[in-house]
Amino acid sequence: MEEISILRPFSLAAMAQTITVKCPQCEQIYINWHVPAVGESAKSDSGSAYQPSTACSKCGHRSVLSELEDVNGTFQLPSSQG
Repeated sequence: MEEISILRPFSLAAMAQTITVKCPQCEQIYINWHVPAVGESAKSDSGSAYQPSTACSKCGHRSVLSELEDVNGTFQLPSSQG
């Protein structure tokens, strides 16, 4: 008997989560949405790697999430850099 695969629809909203971020530039603490990229390859056509980032709601400074660490639920620069 042939196995039938059923594709279930998914919602990006179900994959999204809120994160708390401390801006490395102005130290404003803000809440942002983090939505994992679906279908993104490790490298784009230009050769640069996809890196999720966030922008401060106060000063606009953009931070790459992989450069921040989770300290008690808040993403911020590692203590050795801050």
